[in-house]
Amino acid sequence: MQNYVVELKSDASKSFRSKKAADSLDIDVEKKLTHRLEISADLDSPYSVGVIVGASGSGKTTLAKKIFGENVFKIKYDQSQPVIDQFPDSMDYDKCAELLNGIGLSSVPCWIKPIAALSNGQQARAIAALAMCQDVPVIVLDEWTSVVDRTVAKAMSFCV
Repeated sequence: MQNYVVELKSDASKSFRSKKAADSLDIDVEKKLTHRLEISADLDSPYSVGVIVGASGSGKTTLAKKIFGENVFKIKYDQSQPVIDQFPDSMDYDKCAELLNGIGLSSVPCWIKPIAALSNGQQARAIAALAMCQDVPVIVLDEWTSVVDRTVAKAMSFCV
């Protein structure tokens, strides 16, 4: 078991509005601008899927970077190329179609468009599918279902 500590700290603004907002709630501004997150995790044990759960602003992204490195969110894809053309050459068409359908991107016209031409939700699904095919030891998807509806988010989660 390894311990990880993340501390998020912001400097207090001295502006009139910030001071007025803080004073209106009678809060300790310095205390509210510091957030400390401590967890213990056994990342040496084999696992397939892990989830970091927490409230917005609680340090999930910072924690993932601390554990897996600053570049952990870098997924290789080309915005200008069609989705279907970005899967590894070793994947046959049927496997690509199965993965895209499974991730909730079942519109063939979307598959042949460049990623940049897709909606935010379609891009999220395409990038998640491409991420699952990358030859890397760990894939971290941050806020990966935040731009899709609940039904699609369930399909994406099931696919993973």
